[in-house]
Amino acid sequence: MFTGINAGVFYALARVFSTSSESVFNKKLISKLNPFTINLFVMLFVGVCVAPLLFLLNIPALNKTFWIALFITIILNLIANILFIKSYLSDLSIISPISAFKPAFTLIAAIFILKEIPSVLGIFGILLIVFGSYFIMYSKQDGLSLKPLKRLLSDKGVQLNFLAMLTIPFSSSFDKMAINISGPLIFTPFFILLSIPFSLLAIHLFVPKKIIKRDSLVLFKSKKEYLFLGLSSVGAYLFTALAFSKMFVAYASALFQLAVVIEIFFGYYIFKEKGILQRLVAGTIMILGVIFILLA
Repeated sequence: MFTGINAGVFYALARVFSTSSESVFNKKLISKLNPFTINLFVMLFVGVCVAPLLFLLNIPALNKTFWIALFITIILNLIANILFIKSYLSDLSIISPISAFKPAFTLIAAIFILKEIPSVLGIFGILLIVFGSYFIMYSKQDGLSLKPLKRLLSDKGVQLNFLAMLTIPFSSSFDKMAINISGPLIFTPFFILLSIPFSLLAIHLFVPKKIIKRDSLVLFKSKKEYLFLGLSSVGAYLFTALAFSKMFVAYASALFQLAVVIEIFFGYYIFKEKGILQRLVAGTIMILGVIFILLA
């Protein structure tokens, strides 16, 4: 139905809606559960959903490069997932704009790891997205200063999100390296199923047994949120892999930032967060950035 860049854009936009929903349910659950617990149970849910792909599809020859890239990205994603989930203790409309910095980091990493050189329009589009995220926190009293960024960086959730974001460009590049060898629908189940032992090890090392027991009971009472979080995560993982298989990592990661606009709406309507008008203006700037990326 879709080919080439059109397919990449479609998958990236599908990923945007999946991750926006994922953010809402992560925020709802983080006030009740340990982030390690959320990560593990999401991986288990997604694993059950994607494991059949390994039996339905032909698995190509997987070389040493694939396995090295896979295990590197599993470790990097585990670190990022825990930090991202914990960051949702802050306002969704504050956390979401920070993710617009991802394309800049991804661009730099992809140049060195994947030898992907974006065009001038692509770079300009990414810069517009980054500027939009800066403008979201801007006020008249700031003038031409770094005060908006300083306010962002003083927020604990933002600090956690920023640390997680530093791993994403590298994990995304290794994702694509493995996807180029196996294909997105083979990469995803291998990634998820092999992430589960690492998630179990992490929860064993860092979470007391009494917290695990408490979280299991709380999760049982939060079945609806867990179900929707799991379904959103299935979409997020699959559409991420499919988008990376069709587009440059830097461009796909830039398109993913459209989730910022949706999450600002969710923050306002679901969590009653403020500043919707200014943040929507900033979102428009980010959409212009996406248009430049598409033109590239």
